Parts: sequence; C-alpha cells; structure tokens
Amino acid sequence: MKLTIYGRPFSKKNSRQIFRRGSFVVNVPSEAYQRFEKESIQKFLDEGLIESTGLEDKKEPKYRSKFGTFTEKVFINYTFYLKGLGNQDGDNIQAGINDILEMAGFLSNDRNMREWHGKIACAGGDVKQEYRDWE
Repeated sequence: MKLTIYGRPFSKKNSRQIFRRGSFVVNVPSEAYQRFEKESIQKFLDEGLIESTGLEDKKEPKYRSKFGTFTEKVFINYTFYLKGLGNQDGDNIQAGINDILEMAGFLSNDRNMREWHGKIACAGGDVKQEYRDWE
C-alpha cells in the first residue's frame, strides 16, 4: 500500500502547549501539528482511504481504513521531500506520522511497527511526504 500526504510535516513532540485546568496540567501538541493532523485526516477522508466510524469514545477508533487495520508486525518506509536544508528531526516527524496513521485506522497501535526506514531528501518546489511499502 502506498500513501502520500502533501504539506509541511510537523513534529508532535516540539513546541507543545501546556495549560492548567483547575489542579490538572494539560500538555497538548502545538497548533501547527494539530492543524497538520487534521488536514492529513481530511485528505484521507476526501480520497476515500478512510471513513468515519461515528464513534466518539476515546477507546474506539474514530476512523476505519478501507484497507483494513494492520494489527500484526508492520514495515514502513518513509521518504520525506523537504524544501530547503531539510534540517528537521526525522525521528520526531515519524512519531507524529505514526500517530496520524493510528488515528486514521491504518494501524491498530503504532507499537506494532517492527521495522521502519526513514529518509530525508531535500527538494525544491512543494514539500512532499511519501509513505510506501507497507507489508
């Protein structure tokens, strides 16, 4: 299976927002990552790659992949085409992408990933992320 997402990738781990709600501290990803996550999910919906389950329970997935959910070991090959110097942390980008793939219903849990390969290639023009070779 091959998935492609266009747009600038954002790390889920960097620039986190910390809020207080009463006596609780809430730690959420940056607005840029949240926007990237929402746009990625919307793109999958628009392309018919996933569908909404209609469930709002946090323990149940909100989306279902038309390819089914990978529940066993998974190999993912990432290639990130970045504008400019490509000085982003590939490990942090991958972690955010893994969470998006889990949210979209492609992965049952990103802990099932047994092998992955990531490559950052600097390119001119639009930023492009490419995910391929799922086995």
